Amino acid sequence: MSFKRASLALMGCAVFGSAASAGEFVAFSEANHAARMVQAYARASGLRPLRADGVSQLRIWVDNPESGNVTGYVVVRAGIRMCRVDIENTSDGVAMRRGSCEPIRPNSRKTTRLFAMFDDLAALNERSIACDMADGWQMLVEGTNAGKSFLFYAVNPDQCNDPLAQRARRVTDVLWARSEVELP
Repeated sequence: MSFKRASLALMGCAVFGSAASAGEFVAFSEANHAARMVQAYARASGLRPLRADGVSQLRIWVDNPESGNVTGYVVVRAGIRMCRVDIENTSDGVAMRRGSCEPIRPNSRKTTRLFAMFDDLAALNERSIACDMADGWQMLVEGTNAGKSFLFYAVNPDQCNDPLAQRARRVTDVLWARSEVELP
């Protein structure tokens, strides 16, 4: 087995866990709601929750509450995987249904650009950024690299000129550039 193939196989073992955990419910009232959501999305997709001492990666979870699903992008040095999780929104929380992940077309330049944003994204750790609008989309962004990790939440970051919203939306600007990645 070549070094590259062995590296990809090792990355797969480190990033992807056991079978998905469908049926998990996360209440809106939970104290650590954002962290619980990304962990539930990961489990429903068959991914292991991120660990600061694990594989360097970014995960961008995009939710349009009206769609009934969440699209996740798992960015590692070897490439990008897209995950979809079927969800059910209720008045008190979100129920995870089923999820799966698949690789998307490799783009090393895009992956490099996303990892170059790590420190700027990490500076948004524990932030909740919202641009007021009746409907729209939201994203949870988490990452880990060299023992550092972060998680932040943004609602409609493309709908206002708030400096934090502009910083938050750069990750999707790069991810979705030139329609190389399917939009949620």
